[in-house]
Amino acid sequence: MPVRSMSRTFTCATRCCWARSASATGSISSATRTRCGLLRNGPYLVEINLISNLLLEYVKDYSQHPFPEYLRIGIPVALSTDDRGMWDSNMTDEYFVAVREFNLSWSELVKLGRNSLRYSFVDEPTKQRLLTDYDKRVAAFA
Repeated sequence: MPVRSMSRTFTCATRCCWARSASATGSISSATRTRCGLLRNGPYLVEINLISNLLLEYVKDYSQHPFPEYLRIGIPVALSTDDRGMWDSNMTDEYFVAVREFNLSWSELVKLGRNSLRYSFVDEPTKQRLLTDYDKRVAAFA
């Protein structure tokens, strides 16, 4: 997939979920609903870097981050880190911030992990094997 297409999709995702907070009435336009629908049902995943987004001042505080809205309206998201050497963060830190700041449920945590496998760049048989193994491990843990 060309980088240009991926960039356009990310821009749509950003507009999709930031549009509500920018709207005085809290209503979502028809075009925004269409973009959200495309992201929910399309082949794309939005990677979320909570810590670096805050440190780079893309958001003033976590309450402004669109991550929980993406997750809760069904846009596929997964947590990721940016540059560990620069931000001194790892995946544990990202999940800790997500749980602490957004009060994630167990099912939301499981969904984040599952999304990272479902949208991974591996061949389909490997992906299915990994998803099956993940589901078994989650069931055994819960």
